[in-house]
Amino acid sequence: MQKSTLIPLIQPTKWAALTVSGFWLASCAGLAQAQNLGDVVLILHDKTNACLDAKDFGRYGNGNPVQLWKCNGGVAQKWKIRRNGLISNEANNLCLDAKDFGRYGNGNPVQLWQCGGDAQRWQVRRNGSVTNAATGLCLDAKDSGTMGSGNPMQLWQCNGGTAQEWRIVPFGP
Repeated sequence: MQKSTLIPLIQPTKWAALTVSGFWLASCAGLAQAQNLGDVVLILHDKTNACLDAKDFGRYGNGNPVQLWKCNGGVAQKWKIRRNGLISNEANNLCLDAKDFGRYGNGNPVQLWQCGGDAQRWQVRRNGSVTNAATGLCLDAKDSGTMGSGNPMQLWQCNGGTAQEWRIVPFGP
């Protein structure tokens, strides 16, 4: 029997199991689907339905801010979740990163950075939260995501609030 972690899909009541062997197993209308870990996904903020987005298409490289933006399917909103907990952006292959290793605690900015550090390891939780493994803090839409497009991402103590609820949605066919 394979060990697995649950990952929320399209609806909060639909779940996918991420197995150690690197496959997502999802139930959709009674049919089993499998996707390889590393396939392109969108990461949607559950409250606003906006997408996690590399600001300005990630063109600034290391230190590029991450924000919410109206979903448009652009490369800045396409992500890959890797087996080792890294989440990389398709625009520039940089990883979601807790700036300065998350040392500032609540309100610490989330950015893109060259992949490989402990501050870039994330865990998608059963309740829809995305937790930074190095800090234990959650990926959080500042101001509860009420700003919509342009709302910056930060780390915040995990509290189960709507600012921390995400859906992982497969992109493409």
